Parts: sequence; C-alpha cells; structure tokens
Amino acid sequence: MACTKGEFVWYHEIRNGQYHAGGATVPQERDLEGLRKAAVWVFSVLFDVPDVDDLLAERLTEATTSDLPKRDGEYDKLIDSQFGMVQIAGQKFYTSEVLHGVDPIAYVTIAKELQDSDSGSSESK
Repeated sequence: MACTKGEFVWYHEIRNGQYHAGGATVPQERDLEGLRKAAVWVFSVLFDVPDVDDLLAERLTEATTSDLPKRDGEYDKLIDSQFGMVQIAGQKFYTSEVLHGVDPIAYVTIAKELQDSDSGSSESK
C-alpha cells in the first residue's frame, strides 16, 4: 500500500472538507502530494495499471502538444473587423486574441464563416 490506513482516512477527511464543508480551503502542499500518491495507488490497483505516473506523463504530453490551430493574421483581421475589441476586467483586447485563447477551434470556424460570407457578398456584386 502506498499509504497507511491512517493516512487514507486523513486524505478522505480533506476530500470531504473540500466537497461537503462548503468552505473555500486550500490543502497544504504536503497533503496534496499525499492525496496524489494515494489516488495514483488506488487507480493502479483498481484498473491494474502498473505505471500510472508514466501514463499520466504521456497523456499530459499529448494534451500540451496537441495540433490545435495557431493564430493567423488573416483570420485575426476578419474576426476583428467584424467584432472589434472587447473589454475584460477593465482591459481591452482584440476579439480574435480572446477567442483564440478560449477556443482555437471556434476561432478558425468563425474566421472561415466570415471568409465564406465575404466571398459570397463579393460574388454577388
């Protein structure tokens, strides 16, 4: 076992405090490390996965090196000419910048829709 019975009980009490007590508490780093260690061990036993840390590292690498669309100057111009700037927390940002940061796929989708509508309107002239 990765932890003693007493440690499992302690970590469960921390978890209950987070979910049921309603207080906005932040566990101490040593507790977070222990919680993670216990959770990884339980996962490995339940799902018969011997190298959970390796699996997690692999998945995190995949998630952070994904092929999400990059920003594109033409797309930025299309989106910003249509939607202008937005104010967030008292700061002004280009809509394209915020949209890409929140949802890069929506950024491309909206830019392509704007391209299509622009090409459709120029064809009707």
